[in-house]
Amino acid sequence: MAGRRRASMLLVLGAVAAGPAEYRIGPGDGLRVDVYDEGELSGEVDVSEGCTVSLPLVGEVPTCGLTATELATAITSAYADGYLVQPSVSVFVTRHRSQRVDVLGAVGKRGPLFLEGDTSVVEVISMAGGPSADNVVSVDVIRRDGTKEAYDLKKLMSSPERVLAQAGDRIVLRPGEVVYIEGQIKRAGTVTLHEAMTVTQVLASAGGPDLYANLKRVLVRRADGSRLRVNVLRVHRGVEEDIVLQPDDHIIIPRGIF
Repeated sequence: MAGRRRASMLLVLGAVAAGPAEYRIGPGDGLRVDVYDEGELSGEVDVSEGCTVSLPLVGEVPTCGLTATELATAITSAYADGYLVQPSVSVFVTRHRSQRVDVLGAVGKRGPLFLEGDTSVVEVISMAGGPSADNVVSVDVIRRDGTKEAYDLKKLMSSPERVLAQAGDRIVLRPGEVVYIEGQIKRAGTVTLHEAMTVTQVLASAGGPDLYANLKRVLVRRADGSRLRVNVLRVHRGVEEDIVLQPDDHIIIPRGIF
């Protein structure tokens, strides 16, 4: 192996890295270390739980918290210290396993994901298949230290400010409360309940009544068994008060007699 142990001639030419420059290497990551023109020193290595990689000749090299560029520089220096003349080293991250986040709740694919550099919470949600239901309205980001950050999903997705995910995060998508609507309505089913939402607002969210709807006797059936009637026509004319809905209310639009 030409040039080994010729310390008097040592020059460090440099190091090369592949992958996001921001990514910090950690335990469990897989690396490809290439030493130019030194095939016996090149190969695949895993980062140990002790945060090192074991390399020929130089032994254990600390890795955790370094970028690929920084690690390549460290390995270059190690080989230059009495082993190689003008070593050139490149490091590639081939397997990302140290920067784990868990995505839970109402999401397409629950479970662990592994960050590969600076990744926003929105990007993590997209990687997990997005929300699994139309009524997902909030996201909790529970950090490694137990602190919790709560976000409105729509605002988070439209915000120009990126909220970054961090290793050890639990990202939980939570569905909002709903009301149910049935009968002579264009889109029967569930409607996500927003603050102080009324009967007429829910009717609009469900596409509006069909041609056969009797809007004078709309029924609101509450979870406690109580019932309320609302005349939507009078509400529109401003002579009757709209009803503010509660979670799990059932709104029934009866058929009129024509």
